[in-house]
Amino acid sequence: MQRVLIEFVDFPGLEREQNPFLPMLRQRFDLVESEYPDYVVFTHEGQRHRLYPCTKIYYTQERYLPDWRACDYAILSIQLDDPRAFHLPYYSLWRDPRPLLRTGTEDWAAELARKRGFCSFLVGYDDRSVHVRSRFFHQLDARKRVDSAGRGLNNVGWQVPPGVPPKLEFLSRYKFHLAFENAAVRGYTTEKITDAFAARTVPIYWGDETVTAQFNPDAFIHRRDFDSDEACIEHILAVDADDARYLRYLSAPPFRDNRPNAEWDHTRLLDFFDRILATPPRPVAQRRWFFGLTRWRLLKRVKTHAEKGMETSEERFRQRTQAAGPPPC
Repeated sequence: MQRVLIEFVDFPGLEREQNPFLPMLRQRFDLVESEYPDYVVFTHEGQRHRLYPCTKIYYTQERYLPDWRACDYAILSIQLDDPRAFHLPYYSLWRDPRPLLRTGTEDWAAELARKRGFCSFLVGYDDRSVHVRSRFFHQLDARKRVDSAGRGLNNVGWQVPPGVPPKLEFLSRYKFHLAFENAAVRGYTTEKITDAFAARTVPIYWGDETVTAQFNPDAFIHRRDFDSDEACIEHILAVDADDARYLRYLSAPPFRDNRPNAEWDHTRLLDFFDRILATPPRPVAQRRWFFGLTRWRLLKRVKTHAEKGMETSEERFRQRTQAAGPPPC
């Protein structure tokens, strides 16, 4: 098992042993958390990563683009056509796929009988940047009551408590859940649709155009399948009025062939790290001529492994290459 000196920074509350990447990476690598690492994984939520001159891997669960002047690789919630980038949707790191699997023993008619409301909605904010979902909410709510229990567009007078279990309990009371993303970005599919599936309600989805490659289109109502909001709303109301049509959506497995999609296969992420470790290190932080002069560098002098009398990442790479012998012809 390869030994890797690594540090996780700018993860508020999730640094070191609390970091979600650790259990996955430990399946293949001997991780040693170090103040003088060869690799740093960081997020957009801080600036401490600037102190390190090693190889840097940027992670964000939001739809932000990487700044290639500050990182060598990126793990993103959006799809980016760049060999330095890896696509990891929010749900595949922070949610369990097992509640989405169907056993064939479910009583879907009984599940329908337990529903007490038409449609739920749960968002944290409402402004011009999310006008697509806000407009659809208002149009659907004008036709039939939609219960909104988040901070944004709240119309029930109370809020769902934080945490996944209270959210799923709230969603499970309704036949539908309005699962609109805050933007339509390729690859940006969040927990909004997976939480609806886990709560056994039918998602009404808008956002990532690749969502039907990730999830079974028979299990949710996709806004992109309709020419207008009005046409989609007419379809929703028709399904709501017909139990047989509704049960076809509800009973359909969220995954194609009832098997978790490729985004939940974390061996892909381990392979990405394998490729990073096999690449001769030439960190972007060391390629920038002014790195040694920045105010971040002056805050704390981060010694290199050579200064500490330890092997550098370049030396370890050279040793691995020599041990492997010449490449096959």
